[in-house]
Amino acid sequence: MTGAIKLTALEEHFRDLLERIEEMYESVQDYFTVQEKEQPLILNVFSRYEMEQYNKKLDDKCIVISINTPGRETIPIHALTLHLEVVDTATDRGMTARDALAVALFVQQNVAKGKNHVIVHSDQGISRSAGVAAGILRAYGMDVGAIVKNGSYCINGRCYEYVCRAFRLPVSKKEIEYDVNRNHQIYINSI
Repeated sequence: MTGAIKLTALEEHFRDLLERIEEMYESVQDYFTVQEKEQPLILNVFSRYEMEQYNKKLDDKCIVISINTPGRETIPIHALTLHLEVVDTATDRGMTARDALAVALFVQQNVAKGKNHVIVHSDQGISRSAGVAAGILRAYGMDVGAIVKNGSYCINGRCYEYVCRAFRLPVSKKEIEYDVNRNHQIYINSI
């Protein structure tokens, strides 16, 4: 009987602890939701050239995700920057889960600190950067159509999918493929 009493007391302790953790989580979520509503996310997709030109306009609200082709020299950026080397391919030589997790953490941590202007750049500003940007837009409940329905972009599906997964979004492989195929068709029709 004593073992049953100890187990019940332990179970109650864990239930209380779990309830407190859930309350704290809800409180933190509420805080970030308020912060995001007060400071909506601004997202730009740039080519390497556009990033070099915009560099002088960066302010303390900007963060940059700089996606370079492996072996290519990075450009100096005058803002908090996450530098990635990613091959522009949809195969396993492209973006890794680790790259995508770095993107998700970098964006979440900095947006929470009020840095609500996110710039994603790659060499041409068409594929890898657009795929990453589409994942960020989806993560923040913004209009993914700004990328997917835009003929200026030909999103890298691997970048898009991996960033969505890194943000732990409930998105299916079929939804990702639909967005990517629709975008590629729009891109082809725009050339």
